[in-house]
Amino acid sequence: MNCDRSSQVQAYYDGELPAAEGALVEAHLRECAACREMLADLRGLSSAIAMAGMREASDEAVRRFGRAWKVARDRGVIRLAGWLTAAAAAVLMAVLVGKPGTQGIESSGQSAVWETAATTPPAEIEEDGGSDQLAMAQWMADDLSATSRQ
Repeated sequence: MNCDRSSQVQAYYDGELPAAEGALVEAHLRECAACREMLADLRGLSSAIAMAGMREASDEAVRRFGRAWKVARDRGVIRLAGWLTAAAAAVLMAVLVGKPGTQGIESSGQSAVWETAATTPPAEIEEDGGSDQLAMAQWMADDLSATSRQ
């Protein structure tokens, strides 16, 4: 088709044009054989579709469609729940990591429970390496104390 008014002809056929524009397209159709042919094709296609019989879907096909729709819906809910869980975890991590030393016991100058447990040396020190364990515990305490002051 060589005419650039095909979209107007389609809109005319679908009844989407105001009356004034429709009249202009009708005048164009009287002069343009390509647009008249396209309009005839559109009308022929519509009548072929209208004459085609519609088969009724079997009960099994309707049940399968219903199950597939429910699975797709549930998959979307599960995907959304996953995203919301990830977002909640990210917010929680940002709060916990972003402001160390400002919540709970730590703000009162006392060590947190996890910090105390991590830095407390074992009650019983072995004879052959106990000093290494004690040195490691002291290093951890010094390191954690330095990071909690920052």
